[in-house]
Amino acid sequence: MPAQRPAISRSSRRYTGAERRSARPSIPALCVALAVFAAIAFATLCPPELRPHLAAATLAGATAERFGAYFLLGLCMAFAFPRRANLVVFGVTGIALALEAGQLLVPGRDAVFADACVKAMGGLWGVFVAQTSYAAVRLLRRRLRPRRIHAAGATRQLMRGAR
Repeated sequence: MPAQRPAISRSSRRYTGAERRSARPSIPALCVALAVFAAIAFATLCPPELRPHLAAATLAGATAERFGAYFLLGLCMAFAFPRRANLVVFGVTGIALALEAGQLLVPGRDAVFADACVKAMGGLWGVFVAQTSYAAVRLLRRRLRPRRIHAAGATRQLMRGAR
């Protein structure tokens, strides 16, 4: 009969090795990402008279509005799934293309490939910024971590200083 493993509560479990990749997503970040997605879907697929406008009615303002919305979506999705950057990149790009194609089904809306590219680039930059922030935080933690002096190393350092 095989030995039984001791019971470990889910809240105290540490993910190590191969299990580290399968860590659970951040629920608060996932909720924010879903709210951002719902707002983007509404703004993209609603009739033109109901569409909210945050930027000026110029081409540059509309482009910045689209880029910013998908930047926020990519950022939130990357924070929700920190170890799934590839999945988030494909997801955000797929969402941008699918919602832009969905505009073909809404009367009064037009789907433009250039808009889909701007949206996808906004999402990609959001994922890039999130992943870069993870690397920056790891680097800062390493640099700011106090140095540990091992007993054997401290003894050797004391012996060298005594000479």
